[in-house]
Amino acid sequence: MQFAELKRAALAQTAAQREAFEERTRERAAQRDVAHARAEQREKERAHWLARERLRQETQDTRGDKAQGAQAAVRNAKAARATEAAARNKLLGRNAEVRSPAFQKAKRAASRHRAGATMRNKHGGVPLTREEKRQKRMASEMGVAFQHGQARAPAPPNATSGGTLRCKTARETFIEEENRRKREAFAIRVDDADDADDAGDAGDAGDARANAISDEIWRLFGKDRLRYAARDIDSDEDMEAGADDVLREERISARQAQKEDELAARELEERQQRKRALQRM
Repeated sequence: MQFAELKRAALAQTAAQREAFEERTRERAAQRDVAHARAEQREKERAHWLARERLRQETQDTRGDKAQGAQAAVRNAKAARATEAAARNKLLGRNAEVRSPAFQKAKRAASRHRAGATMRNKHGGVPLTREEKRQKRMASEMGVAFQHGQARAPAPPNATSGGTLRCKTARETFIEEENRRKREAFAIRVDDADDADDAGDAGDAGDARANAISDEIWRLFGKDRLRYAARDIDSDEDMEAGADDVLREERISARQAQKEDELAARELEERQQRKRALQRM
């Protein structure tokens, strides 16, 4: 009886689990169907958008081609008319090169400027000539003030001679300034040389006084500074070893070398004797 109840409970639990599993399966299938439908809808919308965009691009290209064709036709027509006009002018002997009014105006203005016509700038002054520009550049490099028009300005009359005096040019002003600077620099160098000579004399006198004081100090200690300064530094008085010492050291070295040679010969003889003894055995 108890086994039958357990069996029924197990079957009921299994049936419930199967129903839950089937329910979940149906829900997942429904979700997949919804997702698939949405994907198909997006794909349709994308295809529709691509078709519409392609149609718009084709329409735009067609309009552009038409506009370009119209512009090309206009240019060709203008070129044909210009060619026809040039041929007609050539037959009639006319000048075929016709410029615009603005170009003709600029050409006339350039001709007047080259001819030397006076043209005012925005400040109302007369432009500098090439020579004045060169003088201004030279004056600027050399630090000399340059006044516009000073080379061309008329000079006041001379009361004594009755003639006219010419104003100084920038070059003449620069030369005068340069000469003045050279004279000042030469005067400064002369003054420096005089000061150096005076300083040298004073230095010699100071050295003599210092030497006299040093001699007096040496004499207080019972020594002569001049004799000490005049000594022969390369003399043999301060040598630690004389000729006898050197000969004695050489004799000692010779005896030591002889002893070492005798000892080496004795060792060699003993080695040869041991070798011969081993060979006999």
